Amino acid sequence: MPGRSSVVLIGLGNDLRHDDGIGLYAAGGVKEKQGDNIVALIGIKDSAALIERLLCGAKKAYIIDCTSSGAAPGTIYRFNTLTDEIPGDIFKGRSTHALDLEGSIRLARALSGRIPDLIIFGIEGKDFSFGRGFSDDVRKAADEVIGIINSEINHRAGGDTGPSNE
Repeated sequence: MPGRSSVVLIGLGNDLRHDDGIGLYAAGGVKEKQGDNIVALIGIKDSAALIERLLCGAKKAYIIDCTSSGAAPGTIYRFNTLTDEIPGDIFKGRSTHALDLEGSIRLARALSGRIPDLIIFGIEGKDFSFGRGFSDDVRKAADEVIGIINSEINHRAGGDTGPSNE
């Protein structure tokens, strides 16, 4: 249950559409290293489920998803929803899952008055055709994101319980 951990990790995507599944891969990679230190929710497919998870009482949440903004494949985006505005179309474009990430975050905030300290990682995809596997640049970026999130969680577990300093 999400309430048992102060960190929730949400991996979004469709693992049957090549790079679109990179959020699932990266979330699985973090969960593999963190074990029971976090609650990992991999494969949320609709806004209602995402909102429910954002309102679960966790202090920190990470979302990882594929982007399609026209940037070079493997480009990593990072947004802290407390301080950054998410550019309009960055998580839309070719998304193959029925989820409006920005709208879900706004609604969760409106319903509760607050959401966890939320960090969103976007990884620019290249191949959204049917099939499995990732483009090389996209997989390399995901491995980098896995390292970043693991480092932040480990740093936080080491006694830094205050807000992250972006």
